[in-house]
Amino acid sequence: MKKCSVFLFLLVTLAAVGQKEYRIEGKVRNAAGNTVVQLLVWAGNMGKVIGSDTLKDGRFSFRGKLEEVPLRMSVFVEGDSALYGNLSFWVGEPLTKIEGDEPCVALWKVKSKLRQQQEENRFVKNSARITREYERVRFDKEDEYVAEYKDQHSKHPKMKDYPVTRLFDSLSALKAEADLKILEEQAVLSEVGLERLYEHARKLRSPQCPPGLRERVEKLYLRLDPALKTTARGNEIHIYLYPVKICEVGERLADGLLFDREGGEHHLSDYLGKYILLDFWSRGCGPCLMAQPELEELAEKFRDSLHVISISLEVSEKGWKEAIRDLKGIQLCDFKGEGGLIASYGFDGIPKFVVIGPDGKILDKWTGYGKGIFEARLKKLCKIYDGENK
Repeated sequence: MKKCSVFLFLLVTLAAVGQKEYRIEGKVRNAAGNTVVQLLVWAGNMGKVIGSDTLKDGRFSFRGKLEEVPLRMSVFVEGDSALYGNLSFWVGEPLTKIEGDEPCVALWKVKSKLRQQQEENRFVKNSARITREYERVRFDKEDEYVAEYKDQHSKHPKMKDYPVTRLFDSLSALKAEADLKILEEQAVLSEVGLERLYEHARKLRSPQCPPGLRERVEKLYLRLDPALKTTARGNEIHIYLYPVKICEVGERLADGLLFDREGGEHHLSDYLGKYILLDFWSRGCGPCLMAQPELEELAEKFRDSLHVISISLEVSEKGWKEAIRDLKGIQLCDFKGEGGLIASYGFDGIPKFVVIGPDGKILDKWTGYGKGIFEARLKKLCKIYDGENK
């Protein structure tokens, strides 16, 4: 019994040593007394609220422990209509101080010795005027922007012009250009610059990609430190610059190394012999989560003839394990995000589904979820529904 107790004590001690305590202290001027400050932590593109504090004499604070540093966080406020936007910053030092001295939360000052935060501060300072105008317009004209967005994406648009959208786009372009110039002047020094380079790389797949952007992004990518190139973000940038061949219906499946929740290694070829339904998803995607119950039902109903394989776009192992904690079935991940296996099937949004035959041939693929869509599509392709042939 003593040996067991000592062993458990060592485990707890080692776990504590691996964690780093942090404290965030903020002071906001001229804020309403009922203002609530929310704290988010980021994993890839996904944010999760981990704390909330109500201002007392204009002050707020958070504290906790981190298993990995540095970590990107954000704060946003509720309860004060005079404050708008959200602030992104990096945590890794024992103390991070935030001073809110203006209505635009995105421009609150962050004081930290962390190298990543100092780099972040340079980007923020360089585009402060544009950011202030952008956040103000977004706050004042949010309803108009949403209305324009819905009209643009409706089957029968009614508006002849989208002035708010054009204003947003022009301000976004100005800010993007300001960030790009800093990257070109000092190169990408850390995760901070890498995140901004990634945002530019994503535009390369758009029909409205600015002229010359690809050459500028590629030049910056080639100057990256090898350690940054091998990160999930670095890999995603590589895929946007040098797209892999996209596998189409009728061709053989694309495969890659995937991991299960215990760390075991898998390939899609391991599951051949039955039909395969691939489900590419992410925990921040509403339709992805809506599809889960139907996918689990499908996997159980046709367990003798169909493998339902869910592949997450998470890049953090911890974040992925949290996301799948209550999910059943085959849950796998390659921790490469948009630059992983999904790129070989054509990344155009999520959830993305791919149907593969027992022989490894791709039978169908589509993006988006609606109730009953699996039965409607699989009935035409597979022999799993009451012996029906395609």
